[in-house]
Amino acid sequence: SSGINAEWPLRPGTERQLRISLTLRECTAEPCKCDYTSQCDSQNYGKPAYDVVDGGARLESEYVSSVYENIAAHFSSTRHSPWPGVVNFLNTLPPRALVVDVGCGNGKYLGVRGDVRVIGNDNSYNLCSICRDREHEVFACNALAIPTATLR
Repeated sequence: SSGINAEWPLRPGTERQLRISLTLRECTAEPCKCDYTSQCDSQNYGKPAYDVVDGGARLESEYVSSVYENIAAHFSSTRHSPWPGVVNFLNTLPPRALVVDVGCGNGKYLGVRGDVRVIGNDNSYNLCSICRDREHEVFACNALAIPTATLR
């Protein structure tokens, strides 16, 4: 069970609005000149150190997913104060808005507003367990394969 309550009726005559939140990282077209030659994607362009498809998934599992599973409790204890900018954004939403926090970690934003439905998602089952212990709605899955209905 994902712990998600499928029943969240809207007020009659109210329509949901689509909101999208993305985290962007800057990529440069020019090779960098950092001191990390053997690890630098830019300096090793065309010479991957691992198979991008299979090796990337393996590296993600080994160095990201398994790490968060092992450090979830400690990580959560260091993530207790919501960022003011995120709180300000959540405070701009109308009552009964729907938000999905992809990569929610320990769920520190899931309970910011009681009148807005915020559903969390994280790849770490242990972080999701922390969210559930705090009585938040959350489901575990890879952010690249979120099992939600497509808006049409």
